Amino acid sequence: MIIDKCINPYPYIKNSDLFILTSKYEGFANVIVESVALNTPVISANCNSGPSEILLNGKGGELYKPNSINDLINKINNFFKDPKILKSKTVLAKKFLYRFEKIHSAKMYNKIFDKI
Repeated sequence: MIIDKCINPYPYIKNSDLFILTSKYEGFANVIVESVALNTPVISANCNSGPSEILLNGKGGELYKPNSINDLINKINNFFKDPKILKSKTVLAKKFLYRFEKIHSAKMYNKIFDKI
């Protein structure tokens, strides 16, 4: 399903079997964090920043080579053959989402400032 505009995408993400991010460039991909938080498995392009950090370098979701349609197709096919593998990766990724909470970031910055 392709949705043009949506005020609240969370019900769509939560009820999806899979979330696929096909960006060639990405900063911090909030939508990956949101998908993981909603227990929706993620396949993402391994673009220069963001997805690999959030998905624990592939331990928390699937990463495919950007511009490689065959790699993406294989990842999607593998998911539908055995969704348990990617779902278990999602559980792992969710355990590490605390890294992106404000409190955790503030503690990290305080450690840096204490060294100055």
